Amino acid sequence: MYEEELADLQNKLGIEQAKISEQLAEIDALGRTLEDVEQRLDAKSEEFAALQSDMELLNDKYVDEIERVAEIQHSKDMVESELEDLSRRLFEEANGMVANEKREKYNLEMAQKHLENQLKE
Repeated sequence: MYEEELADLQNKLGIEQAKISEQLAEIDALGRTLEDVEQRLDAKSEEFAALQSDMELLNDKYVDEIERVAEIQHSKDMVESELEDLSRRLFEEANGMVANEKREKYNLEMAQKHLENQLKE
């Protein structure tokens, strides 16, 4: 009876030792999986940091470009304003010259008529 019980206990011990071996193999496999996941996580973290750095650089460039466009727009507005002012002054001066010519022509015509009247007399 003890021998049967001993054989039964040895059988159970063998089963438990097999389970322990399986569990140790699972633990090793999980450990390797964990290391692999940690390495991939580190790689992804580095990629994320690089992308974040790139985004900051692109954002800085974007802000610089916005400022440059604003400066160019301001310069364009200033040139357009100056062009409008010059055009306005040019037309005013041209109108003044035309008015002066008309006045002089009128005065010359009057002087001519006056001289013609004097000649007739």
